Amino acid sequence: MLSVDLCAGGVVGEHRTTPLVVGGDFVPRPAEDERILSFVDDISRPVADGTLTWSRWFEEVAPAYMRMNLESYRYRVRRNGILPLLEMGAWFCTPFCLRCCAGLVRRRFRREPVRRSGQSDGE
Repeated sequence: MLSVDLCAGGVVGEHRTTPLVVGGDFVPRPAEDERILSFVDDISRPVADGTLTWSRWFEEVAPAYMRMNLESYRYRVRRNGILPLLEMGAWFCTPFCLRCCAGLVRRRFRREPVRRSGQSDGE
């Protein structure tokens, strides 16, 4: 959970994160497991250090974004015929989507391993 205090003019003031876990009863509770807290620290470090670039951001979001959208178009094509393919072509040519494609290519050729959410150092 992200808590942000906004100052006058929409300026971001103090902020804090609280890792949550969702139990079997679907109720969120604050996470106390060190692995989760360590994971949040690891993924937050590039943001806190100011080393997160737009290129790296697209490398991280592209797999999920592209997979989910392509699955959505596949469903629509099966349901509605060929017309959604035209829409998919237009979507695919948007700047955001093209940057995601470039991020996928960069991610594929990056040397260091990528941590996927949910993985710990021991896995």
